[in-house]
Amino acid sequence: MPFDDVELSRWSGCAAGLDVELHTVLGGGHTWRGMLNYVDVGTLGELGANQQLAEVRDLDLVEIAGHMTTSVEATTLMVDFFDAHPRLD
Repeated sequence: MPFDDVELSRWSGCAAGLDVELHTVLGGGHTWRGMLNYVDVGTLGELGANQQLAEVRDLDLVEIAGHMTTSVEATTLMVDFFDAHPRLD
C-alpha cells in the first residue's frame, strides 16, 4: 500500500477463498477512515459546540480522535473486499 500513514497486513493460511486483511492507520484514533473527504471540520466543530466535549472553543479533532487519514476510505475498502469475497453458503 503506497501510503505513509496506512499499513496493510494480510494473513495467509486461510481456507481456499478466504482472506483476512487489516488496514491500520498509523497514529490513528477512533474515526471513520476517509471521513474528512466528506466532512467540513469547521462545520463539525460548530455542530459539536452545544455538547459538553466541545465547550472549549478551537476544537481540535485530531487531539480528541487521533490522526484522521484521507489516504484510504473505510467504506470503499470494505465494499471492495466484500465484492471480491462473496458470501459462501
